[in-house]
Amino acid sequence: MRFSNYMISCRYYKVIWLVVAFFVLSCDKEDPGFSGDMALLKEVCFDLEKMYVYTYTSDNQLYEEKSKWHYTKYNHSRGRLMSSDYYLDQRIFSSSSTLSDSAYHRTDWVNPNNTEKYSTTSYEYENGKLATTSNYLGYSTYSYDENNRISRRSHYHNDVISGYHDFFYDENGNLTKELHYIVLESGEHELQTTTEYIFDNKHNPYLAFNSLMKPGLYTNKNNIVEETYTIHFEVDPFIEKVQVTENEYEYNKAGYPVRKNETVEYKYY
Repeated sequence: MRFSNYMISCRYYKVIWLVVAFFVLSCDKEDPGFSGDMALLKEVCFDLEKMYVYTYTSDNQLYEEKSKWHYTKYNHSRGRLMSSDYYLDQRIFSSSSTLSDSAYHRTDWVNPNNTEKYSTTSYEYENGKLATTSNYLGYSTYSYDENNRISRRSHYHNDVISGYHDFFYDENGNLTKELHYIVLESGEHELQTTTEYIFDNKHNPYLAFNSLMKPGLYTNKNNIVEETYTIHFEVDPFIEKVQVTENEYEYNKAGYPVRKNETVEYKYY
């Protein structure tokens, strides 16, 4: 099946980012604090080691996402996200062990002063809704359901549609199902993957990032307790075509998670 290597590669690098981001500086053990009606996530740690640090604008819009190997700055105007600048230490994916080891063992985190910008994504709006996002890879357009939630994100390369994601929600606005299709040169649409989610009834700390308008983790009101990822194309025998991930949380008195699966820790402002 064409594109199968691409899809597995994407899934592989998603896992790689989760793994490599785990090894950084240490977290202390304070109780989380809160700003206004919504908690603002400050740090995410793994086994007491910092994974991510977040900063916000004066009106509580996400401003920076910091990590050891990549950094993102979000640029807002009048409450809208207008662009995001992404910085990446590309050596981490180098086939040269010397370069990848050098990146892995770096002591300073990536920031605009020590790393070249990798890409910029621009956001355009129509009638108050996100209409188009674009970067060096191409652009995406957005469709909405009757509740003004993103129902489809279509991807274009050289002005030709290459694929799309369909999004389905429950009555609380949680993303319960995501379908990923590719569009072949023949015009045929092929379903590549299905991802389904089950939720708790507690507060999702990433909802503070909803201005990024990425359906799922950043828009869900609740936390994912089970994810089922199904591959619909042929893969190598050692790869499971149905992959189930379960999460368990510990919560604070305000109903926000402070720990996931006994290894991930959430800290708040």
